[in-house]
Amino acid sequence: MLIAYFGVLLENAKRLKKSKLEIEEQLIISNTLIECIATLSSDMQMDKSINHVLKITTEYFQGERAYLFEIDYEKQTVSNTYEYAVDGVTKEIDNLQDVPISAVTEWIKKFEECGMFCIADIEKEIDKNSNTYSILKAQNIHSLISVPLKRNNKIIGFFGVDNPEVNYDNLSLISSSNFFLSNSLEKREYHDVLERLSYEDSWTEMNNRNKYEQVLE
Repeated sequence: MLIAYFGVLLENAKRLKKSKLEIEEQLIISNTLIECIATLSSDMQMDKSINHVLKITTEYFQGERAYLFEIDYEKQTVSNTYEYAVDGVTKEIDNLQDVPISAVTEWIKKFEECGMFCIADIEKEIDKNSNTYSILKAQNIHSLISVPLKRNNKIIGFFGVDNPEVNYDNLSLISSSNFFLSNSLEKREYHDVLERLSYEDSWTEMNNRNKYEQVLE
């Protein structure tokens, strides 16, 4: 009877410990997400704020690189538009411009089916004759987690982390951040349009006085 009682106490202690760890983990995720949202909502220049969020995300997963890719459906290409890499890891952004969209067909399929694309080990999970394997292997990527960026339920790109070492079994941070990153990309586009209109005559589509003064200065 006494042994059974102590067994119950031990089981309850394990549950309490597990519950405490789960609460601590959720707190870390919440604080990290708040930091990401605060960064994207700050007065910091949009490009700098997005790059800072990539840095925060990389550090959370203890990965090597975090990035955004944007899809151009008109050109049928996908390009790496933002990237953060830890010290000692080569940046790949210049090598991943205007990549044929066919190279990420499998990614888009997974995004549509599962809402994410994850690889624990490319040697075991990816066909060695595929474009995906060739691209990842060339960048020394052995694992990754990635989620789609959407606008009006259409996939406009994706956000991912290469070679994550921790927290890869909990994707709530990256799954939540993608909404705010998508929103930031949309705001960036609006800003670019307004900036162009401020320097261009709407009737002739020629540069106006504002552009002249900018060039002159």
